[in-house]
Amino acid sequence: LGDTSLTAEQRTYTSAVERSARTLLTLIDEILDFSKIEADKLSLHAAPFALDECVQSVVELLSQRAQEKGIRLGWAIDPALPREIVGDEVRLRQIITNLVGNAIKFTDKGGVLVTVSRSADVALKGEKELGIAIAVEDTGIGISKEQLARLFNEFEQADEAVERRAGGTGLGLVISKRLAVAMGGDVTVTSVPGQGSTFTASIRAGRPPVPERAPET
Repeated sequence: LGDTSLTAEQRTYTSAVERSARTLLTLIDEILDFSKIEADKLSLHAAPFALDECVQSVVELLSQRAQEKGIRLGWAIDPALPREIVGDEVRLRQIITNLVGNAIKFTDKGGVLVTVSRSADVALKGEKELGIAIAVEDTGIGISKEQLARLFNEFEQADEAVERRAGGTGLGLVISKRLAVAMGGDVTVTSVPGQGSTFTASIRAGRPPVPERAPET
C-alpha cells in the first residue's frame, strides 16, 4: 500500500499503521524470547563471524532513527581485536540493537557512541577464548540511582514518565542481560541524571580456528 499512489493524509495513516505493526512485532518477539529464557529453552548457536560487520550492521540499521532526531551515531572498534570471533551473531546483534535503540530513544541532543574493546572482566576457560565489551554511551536523560536499582526487573521501565515516552514491555534490557550472561558475560550500566548513560555488554567469545598449513612438497 505504501508503494502506491497516496495522498499526503493517506500516507500519514499508512506510516502510522506500519510503525504500529513493527512495534507490535517487536513486543511479541520480546515476550517470546523472555518465555524461552524462563523455560530454559533458549539455545545459542556458535559460529565464526566478523565482529566489525556485526556492529556496523546495527549502526547502519538505526542510523535513520538517529538522523530523524538530529543526533549523532558513531562506532569504533579496537584494531587489536581479531576481526573474526566465534559466537552467536544473531543474539549478539540483538543485544547491541536493544542497547543502541534505547540510547537513541532517550537522547534528544548530542549523540550515541558504540565502542568495542577487549574485556578483562569476563572469565575465560582457556587461551582459545577472549572477552569482548561493547559499550553504548549516550548523552541522554540519564538514570537515577533509584531507577538503576530496578532497571533490569521484568516488565519494568525506569519510571512512569519514561514508560509513557518509550512504550514497550520493559523486557528488552532483561533479555539483553540474560543473553549476555548466557554468553559468559553481563550487561552493566553507569549513569548520571541529565548527562547520559553508558551500557556495557560483555561476552565470552571464541577465537576462530587457525587454518592448517598445507604440507610443503
